[in-house]
Amino acid sequence: MFSKNLFNKKEVVAVAISGGADSVCLLHLLHTNAKALDITVKAINVEHGIRGESSLQDSRFVKDFCALINVELKSYTVNAPSFAKQKGYSLEQAARVLRYECFDNALIEGFCDKIATAHHLNDNVETVLFNLFRGSALAGVCGIDEISLNGKIVRPLLGCSRAKIEEYVKQNNLPFVHDESNDCNDYTRNFLRNEVLPLIESRFEGVQSRINSFSSLATRDERLLDSMAEKLIEGFSVEFVEELYLPLFTRACLKVMKKLGITKDFESAHLEAVYNLKEAQTGKSVDLKNGVKAYKSKNRAVFERATSPTEWQFGFEINKHFESEKYSFSFEKTNRLDPDFLCFDGDKLPYNAIIRTKRTGDKIVTFGGQTKSLKKFFTDKKIDSRISKFIPVIAVGNDIYAVLTVDISQKIAVDNNSLNIIKIICKGKGE
Repeated sequence: MFSKNLFNKKEVVAVAISGGADSVCLLHLLHTNAKALDITVKAINVEHGIRGESSLQDSRFVKDFCALINVELKSYTVNAPSFAKQKGYSLEQAARVLRYECFDNALIEGFCDKIATAHHLNDNVETVLFNLFRGSALAGVCGIDEISLNGKIVRPLLGCSRAKIEEYVKQNNLPFVHDESNDCNDYTRNFLRNEVLPLIESRFEGVQSRINSFSSLATRDERLLDSMAEKLIEGFSVEFVEELYLPLFTRACLKVMKKLGITKDFESAHLEAVYNLKEAQTGKSVDLKNGVKAYKSKNRAVFERATSPTEWQFGFEINKHFESEKYSFSFEKTNRLDPDFLCFDGDKLPYNAIIRTKRTGDKIVTFGGQTKSLKKFFTDKKIDSRISKFIPVIAVGNDIYAVLTVDISQKIAVDNNSLNIIKIICKGKGE
């Protein structure tokens, strides 16, 4: 019923449980099979502050259920409505951000090695339709990943239908709670689940399984195209290709533009203008968004930022080479501290860390345990702002975990218990 290849022996897996049938099913399944899988099962509950007393009752139910089956529980309470208002997010978006921050804390604090969520086949179908109706490209119809965030989040029930989950719950006489907000069709996902999909199913029986299969095929194609596009990229440039392969060229351009901070507000006309440089003279350029331009150099389109690249960002990834405007860098696993390189404990780094340049409000915890603004940190290190604005940092929000070429935060320092030591290899261009 669930995917067993997502777990390693001796791992501690925490199930994200809301009290609904899906998450109760997953917790019971993993707890029942924990010995066979050779894992330890725990639970995490996040009360989002959305439904008042009803939400608090659900969290009390989760506490009682975990006690009943003898599963250790870690509980969090957040205020999603206030956070949504503060950030300008939808309530759904705010709840998700805060929920994953709680997951992040549980991982950092060592409560668990990974977190299992109860997303299932029907959730994936809803995601595919949601993205499709918004005008998504191929990546959007790939749906939900079974594994995400560097393996820290897994979804064992992704291939299982809601009907099978409900059948399991009934057969095992499992108690659960009903979230009444799921009945409100003001939320887009609820509208798809409660109105759109039943109507489609009435005409096309078994359509959800076919949409899920389509999503799997799209994922396969997406990964292939993505790997092919990567081969066209060198630093911040993209190789011109024949018109037959224009989709690969534009895909590669999007990846480079993302590294330079352009993630929205661009149009297909921008990419067409870049591709048209193929027939232009060397040196010819076009202006893009956010102070970025592209110019022709031999058989490549080279992207550059006219202003300081304070907003480019990369997802953190081991054994992958990155380049910014002034630096090239990568991260390698090692079994010991290397005096010639900065090293840190990879297990202490949050799963949602990114690499970027400094921003207002950044702070770092030094090895002395003192929290400093990143601006003061650079001042104390006697690094001029004309240089510091280009230096890559590893960050989660405004928390800085490493300043490449300079120092790391005490939060990810290597100690005697460190088993996953990561070496930072960073060089300024021209060195």
